[in-house]
Amino acid sequence: MESNAIFAMVIGLKKLPKDLRNEIQDMFLMYLKSSIRQHKVAEGEK
Repeated sequence: MESNAIFAMVIGLKKLPKDLRNEIQDMFLMYLKSSIRQHKVAEGEK
């Protein structure tokens, strides 16, 4: 369950300093956008 793992990691970012947290959140956002472009929306997780 990739989406659950990503969600858990993003939740864990709350403990980090704001600048670092924002930088990592931007990386997650770029990853998610890339992932969405590569997969069909209806395909879902296997």
